[in-house]
Amino acid sequence: NPAFWNQKAAKTLNATKKLQPFQTSAKDLIIFLGDGNDGKSWYRRRKVGKNVPWGSGGKSQKVKD
Repeated sequence: NPAFWNQKAAKTLNATKKLQPFQTSAKDLIIFLGDGNDGKSWYRRRKVGKNVPWGSGGKSQKVKD
C-alpha cells in the first residue's frame, strides 16, 4: 500500500528535521595507520614473489644475462 509507505516516510522526515546538530566537538581521535596486511600476507607475497621489490620469491630475484 503506497499510502502506508508515504505516511511512514513523512513521519521519518519530520523527525529528522527536528534533530539538532551536536554542539560539542570530539575529544578522542583514533587514527589507523598501515596497509591492511598482516604477517601472513607478507609471508605469502614473499613466497609467491608477486614482483614485489622487497620480496624474496622467484619472480623478484630474476637474473639478467
